[in-house]
Amino acid sequence: MDDLIDPAVPASTPALPLSPVTPEPFDRSTYQAKLDQILHSHPQIFFDMLSQLPQPIIFTDLKGIVVGWLGAAEQVFGYSAEEVVGRPVDFLHQPAVKSWMSEKILQEMRPTGRFKGEIPCLRKDGSEVLVEITSWTVNDETGQPAYLVSINRDITEERRTEKALRQSEESYRTLARNFPNGAVLLFDQDLRYVLADGTALEQTGLIKEEVEGKTIWEIFPPDYAEWLAVNLRAALLGKTSNMEVIYGNRVYSRQTVPVKDEQGHIFGGMVVTHDITEHKRYEESLSQARDAMEKTANERTVELVAANQQLQEKIGEFNRAQTRLRHSEERYRSLVEASFQWVFITNPVGDLISDMPGWRAITGQTSPELLGRGWVTSLHPEDQARVTVTWNNSVETRSLFKAEYRVRKYDGTYRFFAARAAPVFEADGSIREWVGTCTDITTQKEAERSQLERLELLAQIEAERSKLFAVLQQMPVGVMIAESPNGEITLSNQLVNEILRDTFVPPAQPADYQQFQGAFSNGRSIEPSQWPLARALRQGEIITGEEIYYFRENGENRYLSVSAGPVYDANGQITMAVSAFYDISERKRLETSLREQTETVEIINRTGRMLSAELDLHKLIQATTDAGTELSGADFGAFFHNHVDERGESYTLYTLSGAPVEAFAGFPMPRNTSLFGYTFRGEGILRLENVQEDPRYGNNPPYFGMPKGHLPVVSYLAVPVISRSGKVLGGQGSYHALVAFGENTGFGMAEKEAAQTAIAMDNAR
Repeated sequence: MDDLIDPAVPASTPALPLSPVTPEPFDRSTYQAKLDQILHSHPQIFFDMLSQLPQPIIFTDLKGIVVGWLGAAEQVFGYSAEEVVGRPVDFLHQPAVKSWMSEKILQEMRPTGRFKGEIPCLRKDGSEVLVEITSWTVNDETGQPAYLVSINRDITEERRTEKALRQSEESYRTLARNFPNGAVLLFDQDLRYVLADGTALEQTGLIKEEVEGKTIWEIFPPDYAEWLAVNLRAALLGKTSNMEVIYGNRVYSRQTVPVKDEQGHIFGGMVVTHDITEHKRYEESLSQARDAMEKTANERTVELVAANQQLQEKIGEFNRAQTRLRHSEERYRSLVEASFQWVFITNPVGDLISDMPGWRAITGQTSPELLGRGWVTSLHPEDQARVTVTWNNSVETRSLFKAEYRVRKYDGTYRFFAARAAPVFEADGSIREWVGTCTDITTQKEAERSQLERLELLAQIEAERSKLFAVLQQMPVGVMIAESPNGEITLSNQLVNEILRDTFVPPAQPADYQQFQGAFSNGRSIEPSQWPLARALRQGEIITGEEIYYFRENGENRYLSVSAGPVYDANGQITMAVSAFYDISERKRLETSLREQTETVEIINRTGRMLSAELDLHKLIQATTDAGTELSGADFGAFFHNHVDERGESYTLYTLSGAPVEAFAGFPMPRNTSLFGYTFRGEGILRLENVQEDPRYGNNPPYFGMPKGHLPVVSYLAVPVISRSGKVLGGQGSYHALVAFGENTGFGMAEKEAAQTAIAMDNAR
C-alpha cells in the first residue's frame, strides 16, 4: 500500500465517564502499558487528537517534503492536505526568508535535534501570517532521524496586540506627562509596568526608569505586591475600581481600569493616581476654621470681619480645589471612555444614571431609553424578569450583583453578557451609588455549547461503534476493516484469528501485509498488494466469493472464500475497505471427494458396459486390468491367470496395464509363495503400503525379493478374481513405485471390479 498520511478521515474519540470513580494508585509502567494498548487498539484516537489541536501540526521528511498536514493547519494556512502533501514545506515561507530559513533551521537542529523560532509565512489567499515554530526530529527503528515534526502557533494577533499596546503606550505616555498633579501607569497581563509617567510619580518615591519593564513583585514589598495584584487582576477581568490610598505622607485617589483594543479585547490595564492631599488638607483646615469660628464668634465679635474674610479666602481656595478635582475627574472619565470600558453607575436604588455608549451601539437604544431601568427592555424576554428580581434583591440586601443574560442587538440577534455590580458606601454606611461592569461572553458561551455538543456526538459515535463491534463479533464470517490510504486494520472480529492463525496481528502499515501467504485458485502466489482487501482499498474493486488457498504457520492450510469492497465518503473518496471471508476447506474436501467418487462410478459403469458386451477373453481381461489400475491410481497393474504346470501350481502373467508387456518378458512366472499365495488362494484382498516391510517379502530363493531389472514396486494391492462357482480364476494387482496406497484406498471398488471381471470371464467362457 502507499505509505501516506491523510488527516481528513474523521475519527472517533471515546466519551468521558459521567460518574466519579475512585482512582487507582498511579504506576507509571502500568499507565504506559495501558496507553500503548489504547493507541494500538484504537490508533484513530491519536489522529483524532492531532486533528482537534488548535495549532497546525506539520510532518516532513528529511528533505523538507510535507508528508503530514494535521491539527489547524488548513484553518491557519488555508491549504487542504491534498494541496500540500508532497510539496517542499518552504513554499509557505515569505520570499525574503525562503532562501536561508530552511538552512538556519537545520543548522540549529543538528546539535540538539530541536528548533524554536518565528517565521513569516504566506496564507493561500496571499495574506501574511507570523508563526512561532517548534520542531524536533523523530527517529526510525534504527535510531536514525526519519521525520521532522513541527508545531506552529499563529502569533499574528499576538504581535498585532503588542503593536497596539505600543501605540497605546505612546498615547498614554503623552497623556501621563501632561496629567496634572498625578501619575498614569500601564501594565500588561503579567502585571508588568510598560509605562509609568506623571508629575506625581516621583512624589511616591518611584523613578520612571526603575518602574517600567518590571513586575509589581520586583518593585514593592511582598505583602503590598500581593494586595496590589488582586486589584490589577480584577482590571484584567474587566472590572473598574476606585479608592483612596495613603502612600508615604500623601493621599491619592486611585482608579484602576482595563485597557482594550479596537476589537474590545482586554490587553492590559491602567492605574490613574491623583494627589488629593491638598484637597484633604483643605477639608481639614475648613473644618478646623469653622470650629474655631463657632467657638470664638461670641468672644471675638470685633474680629468677625477679619475672620469672615479669612473664611472667604479658605472657601475660595476650596472652590478652586473642587474645580481642579472636577477637571481631574473629567479627564479620568474621558480616559475611561477612550479605553472602550463598559462601566455603568446607578443611584442608590439601582436606577442607571450613567451613559454607556457601547451598550447603545449594540442595542440601538438612545441615552434616554437606556437610563433608569430602560436597559432591561433590551434583554431577551425570557431573561427580563429573572434579571430584574436578582437586581432588586441585590439592592435590597446591599450585596454584590452578578447575572448573565442575553441582549438583543439592533439587527434582532442576541449576544450573551455577564454583569457585575457592587455598592459604594458613604462614611455613615449608606449607599452612595452602584458601580458595575458589563462583559460580552458570547464567544465563551458558544465554545461551551460547541464542546457539549461535541461530547454528546462523541458519546453517540462510541455507542454506535460498540454496537457495530458487538455485531461483528457475532457474525459467522471473519471481518476486517482497513482505513485509507495505508491499509491499517482498525477493526477485526475473533473469527479472523480462528481462521487465519492464533498469533494473527492486524497490519498497521503496508509492510505488515507480507505476513499473509497464499495462492489464487490457479496456483499463482498472492503478492501483498493483490489481497482482496488491498485491491478494494487502493483500486475501489469489488470482490465477491474469490477462492484463495491460505497458508497457515502451523501447516494446517485452508481454502477461503473472500469478498471485499470499498467504503466512500460524501465526496466520493475511499475512506476504508471491508473484507469478509469464511473457511470453505471442508466444502472443498467434499467437492473433491464427490468428484473422485463420480469419476470412480463412471469408470466402473463404463467398464461394466464394456464387459457385458465383450466376449473376447483377452480384450475383456485387458479392459478390467486397465480399469483396476485407473481406479486405484496405481503406476501399473497386472492380471495373473491360474495355470498348473509340471511342478504344481503356478501363475502366468496374462495382461499388464501402465507398462509394456516386454517389461516382464525376461522374468520367470510368479510362484505360489506365501506373499502371492494369499491372493491366488482367494483368501481376500491384500493391501501393503510398503511391500518391502512385510515379513513375507524376500523369503523365497533364488531372488529373495524382486528380480534384478524388475519394475520397482513399493505399494501393493492385490484382489482375487473368483467365479460364481467359487473357483479362483486369478489375481488382479495394482502397484506403485512409491508409497501411495493409504487408508483411503477403496477396497469396495476394487472388489466390485474383481467381481465384474469374474462374471465377464465366466460369460466369455
